[in-house]
Amino acid sequence: GGQMRRFHRSHLYDVMRFLAVLAGVLSLQNVRMSILYHYIRGQGMLKLYVITAMMETLDKLLCSIGQDALDALYRSTRRKDRAIALNFLAVIAYVVIHSVLLFVHIATLNVAVNSSEKSLMALLISNNFNEMKGSVLKKFDRKNLFQLACADIVERFKLMLFLFLIVLLNYCQGMQDAVYRVVTKVALWVLGGEVLADWVKHAFIAKFNSIPSSVYPEYAAMLSVDLTSCRQGGVILDHTYAVTRRLGFAQLPLTCVFLRLVQTAGPAFRVSFAPSKAGLALIALLTYLCLLAFKVLTGILLQAYAYTPTVEELRSPSLARHGPGRRAAGDQVRASNVEKLSIIERFTLWKGRIV
Repeated sequence: GGQMRRFHRSHLYDVMRFLAVLAGVLSLQNVRMSILYHYIRGQGMLKLYVITAMMETLDKLLCSIGQDALDALYRSTRRKDRAIALNFLAVIAYVVIHSVLLFVHIATLNVAVNSSEKSLMALLISNNFNEMKGSVLKKFDRKNLFQLACADIVERFKLMLFLFLIVLLNYCQGMQDAVYRVVTKVALWVLGGEVLADWVKHAFIAKFNSIPSSVYPEYAAMLSVDLTSCRQGGVILDHTYAVTRRLGFAQLPLTCVFLRLVQTAGPAFRVSFAPSKAGLALIALLTYLCLLAFKVLTGILLQAYAYTPTVEELRSPSLARHGPGRRAAGDQVRASNVEKLSIIERFTLWKGRIV
């Protein structure tokens, strides 16, 4: 009985998240990439621009809703709330809707990367510059800039993941080597344009608002504190969810899209290499073990980075071990700045707006 209670307390939330991912993957089975690809490709430039703008806005709204839904589900599992079934259904609905939205997003990006028309690439580049134009001339402080940095972290990761999946799909679908190299080159150009736009945007925001570059190590320290908070007790929210909530990262829908597209590329990969059933099972097992080892190693490295002396100094309320001096005073200022950032999350309303 005690073991069952420990299981329900410790693992029910994870089981429900797994079931939500399963529901999201199953819902994407009804969405064919080929049909969606040709439908989007047949649309005009104006429609594509509107679709892209709508997806970006809906993505932000769904990320905010998903965070609250997952938090409510976690509280329900910890407190044995009667609303646990309703919260679970809300999480499933969120995961399904957001997964479909991201699937449409990656299909649109796939059309742009594979299109011979330069106008579609111009659409992607114009989105970057529109984002830059909408940010550099606005007033920012350290906390608003922290929100923008979190948004850019998530956006760049999503773009890298989507481009990787697009390149993988094109490779597994038997694309000719010359065309495949062109697609890969275009994908790298898209990623490079995103990075360049982010650099220019942050440089001018810092310039116009007189924000020193030293704020970025403070942002990294704040995320490191979130990462190491999993070792602290007495917190109601899921500790592993602290960093993703701070960043506004929708991990469950992205997992659904990743699994669905890998499933699409799987048959072509199997035909290309033609392994036996035993060989296929061995490949699946080795892939799982490699991913598990990579996850564990990544966790260890992140914990090691988070527990560097600099972060420990920032988390310490008294920096007496450094003694008096300029360095201790500077550390106290940085520690105070990091502490002020703790109230800011990706979708926190700060000074009347959310970046």
